Amino acid sequence: LFTELDVAPIRYRRAVLSLKYLDYVMHRPQTHLVYAAFCDSLDLYAHGQPSWIGDIAISLSRLDIPVHLPSPALLVRDVVSALTATVHRSMKGWMKRTIKESPRLHLMRDRLEPARQGPARRVLMMFRQYLRVPNLDHRRALAQVVCGDTRFAVEIMGWASRYREPVDMHLRLCRFCRRSLETPEHAILMCNGEQKLKDLRTAFWAVIATVSEITPPTLAPLACDVFRALLVDVATVHHLAELVYHVIQIYEEYLPLWPDVQQST
Repeated sequence: LFTELDVAPIRYRRAVLSLKYLDYVMHRPQTHLVYAAFCDSLDLYAHGQPSWIGDIAISLSRLDIPVHLPSPALLVRDVVSALTATVHRSMKGWMKRTIKESPRLHLMRDRLEPARQGPARRVLMMFRQYLRVPNLDHRRALAQVVCGDTRFAVEIMGWASRYREPVDMHLRLCRFCRRSLETPEHAILMCNGEQKLKDLRTAFWAVIATVSEITPPTLAPLACDVFRALLVDVATVHHLAELVYHVIQIYEEYLPLWPDVQQST
């Protein structure tokens, strides 16, 4: 949720605060006690002994994308400022890599956020519009889908348990239509295997047509793009959240289509 709330992970926040304080103490007058403590710590670090600066070096090296503290002779003000910027880049690089590599976060990729001026653009970290949906249940349901915390087959059939092995991806079929993979975008925007889903979707698109030019996806590969467009549009996002909530309720009324069940029907 860091990219969705515009909040830095605590390990990165602590690293930045440590570097800012380091920058502060480096430039105190030599008569200040804190400067004397800094000099002692720097001397210990230079001789490979445990020290406060050594702790900073360790914490930076353990970031997801490591940042390396320079030798004591190179530890000057401009270097510390550059290190702070490097920590921010490390954080953003880790977030981008996580979103790119995690199959659960595919709906977070390639989102174009509307701008007050100019064309829509990709924004890695911001407080997302969908988190302002007033209805708590609808907001929670939509956040779970965006963050990959769902109970659709593509997710739950990948879990190993005492009684079941993970199911191959191509077998994680929709419990209603039994043809397509049961992904969030399929369940919400594409599945026609259950009349209640079709009725919900018909009513949803009738409302969307009055507030937006976004149209239903005609092909399965377009479902993700349409979902993202609905997600970032202030005029449609609360309608999308309501649809997502009710779709999840319908799916939870039925058991997933586990492969052994599929073969016996």
